[in-house]
Amino acid sequence: MANAGIYRITHTFSKKTYIGQSNSMGARLSNHRIMLKNGDHHCRALMELWHTHKGIGFVFELVECAESDMKGAVLQRWLLEREQYHYKSLSQLGLHLNSSYPKLVHAKDSQMEMLQQHKDVCRSHAAEAEDKRKISVRQLIAKEQEIAECKRKIVYQEETLARTSGLFAFVLGRSNSVQASAARAALQPLYGQHSRLQEERSRIYSTSSDLDQERRIKNSIARNLGSKQKVIRARVVVSKKH
Repeated sequence: MANAGIYRITHTFSKKTYIGQSNSMGARLSNHRIMLKNGDHHCRALMELWHTHKGIGFVFELVECAESDMKGAVLQRWLLEREQYHYKSLSQLGLHLNSSYPKLVHAKDSQMEMLQQHKDVCRSHAAEAEDKRKISVRQLIAKEQEIAECKRKIVYQEETLARTSGLFAFVLGRSNSVQASAARAALQPLYGQHSRLQEERSRIYSTSSDLDQERRIKNSIARNLGSKQKVIRARVVVSKKH
């Protein structure tokens, strides 16, 4: 759905339709859906219809796709002509929701669309990083439990060794060379396991921190892009947005 072409948003019950064009219809339709859900869509008629029906019965679909070899002014002219054609067809039936007749897209419209696409990508990457971070947090919790269990075994063997060897055990008559040897033999791999688990925990913690930082950066970029969009909206009065 990344093609350039004509798209529409149709309310299936009333047959009322919003028609539009874009260089990337899939992203543009997603943007329309987000604006409608947020209640800040620029087309008042479409926004009111959405509120009236609580977003039920709306279809977002592609109408026509431009040829892949169309570029630049040729593509823009084709998009305008096809949009005007569909607008006229809807207008004759009294079914159009667009507030005005399609005109050449202002340069700022294209800039707004590119900013929105970039923002959507950043949000998507941030969400992906957050999902990975949650997985790493679960891994970190599991690793902490492994470390605690390993530490418990080490303490037990160290206590056993202390009870069964050394001068204090000899004086108390508790020396037991067999148990002491078994404790020493058990402690060596436990020490190695404990060391490895701590290293793994450090790696997981580092990964989690990196993912959290990536999430924060991507969200920050998305917010900055949103601020740029607001500046463009404030500076330019666009005859038609789509």
